[in-house]
Amino acid sequence: MLSWKLLAIETLLYDTICSFKDLCHRKLQATSLPSGTTLTQGLCTEGEEVVSKGATGSKPDLFLTKVCSWRLRSISEEPGDPRNSSLVLLSAGFSRFYLEVLPSTMGSKLSVDDSVCVVIVGGGFGGIAAASQLKSWGIPFVLVDMRDAFHHNVAALRASVESGFAKKTFISYSVSFGSSFRQAKVVGIDLEKTQVLLNDDKEISYSHLILATGSDGPFPGKFNQIIDMETAIHTYEDMVKEIQKSSRIVVVGGGAAGVEMAAEIKTEYPAKECFLPEEVGISVAMKSLTMADSQCLLFIKARPGAALSNLTAHCPTITLIHSKMALADVELLPCVRQEVKEILLRKGVHLLLSESVSNLQMLTLNQFQEDMVVKTDKGTEIAADLVILCTGIKINSSAYSTAFKDKMASNGALKVNKHLQVEGYDSIYAIGDCADVKEPKMAYHAGLHANVVVTNIINSLTQKPLKTYQPGSLSFLLSMGRNDGVGQINGCYVGRLLVTIAKSRDLFISKSWKTMGQTMPY
Repeated sequence: MLSWKLLAIETLLYDTICSFKDLCHRKLQATSLPSGTTLTQGLCTEGEEVVSKGATGSKPDLFLTKVCSWRLRSISEEPGDPRNSSLVLLSAGFSRFYLEVLPSTMGSKLSVDDSVCVVIVGGGFGGIAAASQLKSWGIPFVLVDMRDAFHHNVAALRASVESGFAKKTFISYSVSFGSSFRQAKVVGIDLEKTQVLLNDDKEISYSHLILATGSDGPFPGKFNQIIDMETAIHTYEDMVKEIQKSSRIVVVGGGAAGVEMAAEIKTEYPAKECFLPEEVGISVAMKSLTMADSQCLLFIKARPGAALSNLTAHCPTITLIHSKMALADVELLPCVRQEVKEILLRKGVHLLLSESVSNLQMLTLNQFQEDMVVKTDKGTEIAADLVILCTGIKINSSAYSTAFKDKMASNGALKVNKHLQVEGYDSIYAIGDCADVKEPKMAYHAGLHANVVVTNIINSLTQKPLKTYQPGSLSFLLSMGRNDGVGQINGCYVGRLLVTIAKSRDLFISKSWKTMGQTMPY
């Protein structure tokens, strides 16, 4: 049993490493597989030839197929062993996670007439993926965003905790896209004139329109202020200082952002020293003691007869308050949600579940302030000197709400067909958070959407059939600090080792810098 587990781990690690190694010259897309062949079959069935359509035509790409087939066969000698099928699924999932989310940067140039101009509204993950692919194909485009830099907000929480990290999360648009980037805010769309209206009373004509407006939410998880890149970086560095001087931190919201926020803080500051006042009867010493009641490490020595009843109030703590019992995402496997809970408890995070903050409007957010009291709807009161909000995500719909008021879902997302076209409009697409697709709103999915939409724009220009987007099984990785994490790929549990390698250490930052064609600072 142990040897099987070790081989399973080796297989997945091998697959992950190979995916990174060959990423620049190998990209498997669903459209390049034989008709009726699933991605899993294409990647992991012995004898199947996976055809990857590159810049100069089609050629077989058997490397990953043979690796997966050979390594998976070595795990079990029993034909038809059910363990094989689950590992095939998981291995294929990792390959899809890395290979399909990244835009192709090796496409041949496409000859188009002067009337073609693709306008992309929004420079988030979907927007930059689409822009990079259009650039590689030589298709004229204009990317419009109100800021001067792309924000890799997958790593925003770590940027608010780790000093010097924020500079890696902002990437200049103009350096990547030059004159194809326009810094402005889109205030409307003129469907009759096929123009995008800007806040400076100017407009941009389009032949095809990609709406990638994304979503907004509370800082530090989201950052949608209209300020320059350097000021934005300093804003995160200021947040680092607020956390550093706080000893009682409350995180409101236990979704993916909330649990990752709490884990990042506890990873960076696992055991702050407590300097306790003399009235408590405690003085600093060189011996360490783990306090089970507060779950933090103190360097203390008690004088004989000292009262320790108020000790916990002076110990730095992280409390996470969540209105539901289930942490992270309700669509995750129960074992994944349970592991999230156990990781937080191991790190020393206090959990208040099935309780909602009742006095949020009276609290100061993201700033150190002594003697705040966070109250819940069940009467619980928590002393705090820093409150971080990690809930309340809202889709950015202001750019299109007037033009498409009858095409919007209740949450503000645009209704799209199977080709990701806005219903009733052949040349207008929606991707990422603003597309009404029944799947979690994730950067990974935005990248997949961009691949489909750019392919469909090319196919429409070359009179080829459009590609269909079909949501797959849930793939979700939670980074619980730089050395921990948990998640699932294609419905299969993924543990700490693989999530750490795949996401937690890097948070996909290097991928965004590659997509933007720039070198990441260190």
